[in-house]
Amino acid sequence: VSVRLSPAMAASAEAVPEIVALLARVFPSSRPRDPDLEWQYLRNPLGPARYVNAYDETGGLIAHYAVLPTPAMADPPVAIQGTYFSLNTAVDPAARVPGLMVATARALFRELQSEGPALVLGVANENSYQGFVRMLGFRPLGRLALTVHPPGSWPRPRTARALAADPPFLAWRAARPG
Repeated sequence: VSVRLSPAMAASAEAVPEIVALLARVFPSSRPRDPDLEWQYLRNPLGPARYVNAYDETGGLIAHYAVLPTPAMADPPVAIQGTYFSLNTAVDPAARVPGLMVATARALFRELQSEGPALVLGVANENSYQGFVRMLGFRPLGRLALTVHPPGSWPRPRTARALAADPPFLAWRAARPG
């Protein structure tokens, strides 16, 4: 099977339908994906999503890996050019090509690093955790703690790993479709 990786790209309205179709094949859902993906990939005030796709010999999209620009760390240990959140990893199970997730992610990471030091944050499920750590070099920061705060109240996080406050980004997050 012949596979072609796209160059790292910034999301565009023209690319969204193809990516939505792949995500629908890989992660079926009754909720329409178009509004969320368009919002995530195109309306982020910090810039469009960045991604690498893999195509089969017929030109069909068989894998996709994307990151979203996110606010920088509030207290970074070193100067970082860009901070991103690892968002969508999808490989069509019918593709039967081992290593596509790793290949697309590594290609995107190489491009981000070529632009200057970059930080990619991710939250992996149990199935993906080992791959992100062993194959992609992510470093565990510990378990994610979730808390619930009543409307109108704000948590008081003051950790060295917290992201910088970015009002336009927070307003965008609060305006998620649905």
